[in-house]
Amino acid sequence: MSKVRRRTVSVQVEKQMLTGMIVSDRFLREVRAIFRPELLQVPYVRIAAQWCLDYWEKYERAPGRYIQDIYSSNKRNAAMDGELLEQMGEFLAGISEEFDATEQFNAEYLLDCTEQCFRSRNLKNLADDINTALLSENLLEAETAMAEYNQVALPKTKGIQPFADVEEVRKAFEEGSTPLFKLPGALGVMLNDSLVRDGFLGFMGPEKSGKTFMLTELAILSFKNRCNVAFFGMGDMSEVELTRRIGIRAAGKSDRRKYCGQFLVPVMDCVENQCQTCTKAACPKQPPIGVVGKEMPTVEEITQWTPCTACHVGTLRTPSHWWRWEDVGIEPLTWREAYSAMERSTRRSKGKQFRISCLPNSTGNFHDIENQLSVWESVEQFVPDVIVVDYADIMAEEPMKQEGFRHKENERWKAGRALAQKKHCLLLTATQSDTASYDVESLSLKNFSEDKRKYGHVTGMVSLNQTEAERTMGLMRLGWLLAREEERTKKQVLLLQSLRQGRPCLGSYFHQPPQKAK
Repeated sequence: MSKVRRRTVSVQVEKQMLTGMIVSDRFLREVRAIFRPELLQVPYVRIAAQWCLDYWEKYERAPGRYIQDIYSSNKRNAAMDGELLEQMGEFLAGISEEFDATEQFNAEYLLDCTEQCFRSRNLKNLADDINTALLSENLLEAETAMAEYNQVALPKTKGIQPFADVEEVRKAFEEGSTPLFKLPGALGVMLNDSLVRDGFLGFMGPEKSGKTFMLTELAILSFKNRCNVAFFGMGDMSEVELTRRIGIRAAGKSDRRKYCGQFLVPVMDCVENQCQTCTKAACPKQPPIGVVGKEMPTVEEITQWTPCTACHVGTLRTPSHWWRWEDVGIEPLTWREAYSAMERSTRRSKGKQFRISCLPNSTGNFHDIENQLSVWESVEQFVPDVIVVDYADIMAEEPMKQEGFRHKENERWKAGRALAQKKHCLLLTATQSDTASYDVESLSLKNFSEDKRKYGHVTGMVSLNQTEAERTMGLMRLGWLLAREEERTKKQVLLLQSLRQGRPCLGSYFHQPPQKAK
C-alpha cells in the first residue's frame, strides 16, 4: 500500500507542477533550471510541460489561458493520440479557476515540492542503474553511472550570490515584500507590509480580549482576497462555534434574540466636523461638540449629532469617531440566512478554499498541523497561503530535547516559525498576556506570558489594548510591540467594532489623544 501511495503523491506533484507552469510566470521561470522530461511519469504532463517551456522561450511568460489555444492547435493537427488528448482536456478544464488567482499562487512551496520529487526520482534511477550493473558484476558500469550522475537542485539550494544574481535581487524586492492580501484604512497601513509569505504574526492580549475575533477577521479577509486559508482551532472554540461566528460576521446579525433589534455601533467621523472648523460646503452645519473623549456621549447627544460623510475615510485629515443606531430587526439569524450571506460574501474567492480543523485543548501541536496539511495536499490538492492557529498557548508540547516548561514554550514558537518557512505561507496566531496586563491601558514588551523568547521567533507581535470604557464604546487599540523592519513607535490604530455583529473592524484610524473644542 505504501508504494501505491508514494506513486499517487508523486504523480500529483507532477500535475501541480504543470498547473504552476501554466499559470505562474515566476514558477515557470525558475523550474526550467531543474526540469527533466525523462523524470516525469505522466505522458500528457511531459508533453504539456514542453509546450509551456516553448511558450516561455518565445514570450518570456507563462501561457495562462493561451494553453487552451495551444491544446486546440495540437488537437487539430493530431499531434497526440486520442487518449492523451482526452486526459489533457480533462486536466485543463480542472485548472480553469487557477487563472483568476495567480497572484496568490504559492510558487515557492511548489518549487520545493517539484525539486524534492525530481531529486527523489533521479536518485532512484541512479540506484537502479547501479544495482543492475552490480547484478551483472559490471563494476565499471556502476562506477560510470556514479560519475555521470547529475544532481537535480534549484540554484538556491546551492547558495546564491546577491551581488551577482540579478534574478535573486529581483525576487527579493518584487515578491518577498508583496502582501498576500491588503487590509483597508489605518489598520492596513500598520499591518499590510507584514502580511507576506514566510511571515509569522502574533496577537497578544488578555483573556477574552478579542484575539479569536481578530484572527477570524484576518482569515476571512484573506480568503475574500483569493487566498487558500487553513484555520486550526486548538481547543478554544469548536468547528461549530467558528462556523457560527463566520455566519454572523457575513450576515451582520446575531442568532441570539437579545443581540438583535436596535443598538449603537461606532462610525467614522472627523475632528473638524466635531469642532466645526471644516470649511467644506458639504460638512453638516451644527453646533460644535468637541472631540469625543474617554467617555461615551449620552443617547440624546448621539441622536442629535450627525457624523460627517463629506470626505472619503481615506482622505480624512483629522479622523475621529461617533455612533449611529443600527437596526437588524428583532428576529435572530437563521442558518439559511447565514449560509446565503456567506455565499454572497465569498463570490470573489474564485475557487479558493477556507478550511477549518479543530482539536480538543492541548491535544495537537504544529507537527500535527503539518501532518494534516500534508493529507489535504496529497488527497485534495489543497495548499494554504494563510494558516491561522487559534491559538499557540493551548497547543500540546512539541518534541523537544530540553526539559522544562519554558523550553516547551520556546520549542512551540520555533515550530510555528518553521511551519511558515516550510510551507512558504503567512502564519497567524495569538498569545495570552500576563496578569499584570489587567491593570494597564496599553501592553508593553514586559507583558509576555511564560517565555519572552517567543518574541524572537515571530516576525511581528501586535498588542490588543482595550479599557473597560473602550469595550463599552466598541473601540480597541492595536499597536506594534515589535516587528521586523518596523519602527518602534507608541502610535496605535483605533478599531471601531460591533462584536454582536461579528465585526471587529468597521473602520480604523491612527489614535490621537483627545482634544478640546476651540
